[in-house]
Amino acid sequence: MDVTILPTAAQVAAHAAGGIDLQLLGIGTNGHIGFNEPITSLRSRTRVAAPALQTRSDNARFFDRPEAVPTHCVTQGLGTILEARRILLVAQGARRAAAGGLALGDYCRAVRAAGSPVGRGPSLRPPGGPEWGQRRANEEQG
Repeated sequence: MDVTILPTAAQVAAHAAGGIDLQLLGIGTNGHIGFNEPITSLRSRTRVAAPALQTRSDNARFFDRPEAVPTHCVTQGLGTILEARRILLVAQGARRAAAGGLALGDYCRAVRAAGSPVGRGPSLRPPGGPEWGQRRANEEQG
């Protein structure tokens, strides 16, 4: 199979279906979102990407041997992801949560600063709504 045609086919299929209602994503320990490494442009589209060494290492557990970990993948770009009507970003574990907090703060500032190319930009809401975040902050302060 020629993987170079997959990104275009995915873009066309999503558009034909009326767009993406819910984008469910994970964040990696180095702050990658989907397979968009931290240096990825906010305007990036669905494409073939080369995951960073840390990303490949983190995903090695899903393969029988290290050589089987793919060196390339198809990922929706950040520009494509931001077109979704809703985005749910999952960070499992303390390392990913920490990376997510840092990455999302920078990411949201960059999206808002970029203005029209990527829309209004996301808003951050912890699970359970804004009051959950305040409760957590109060608990951590003692």
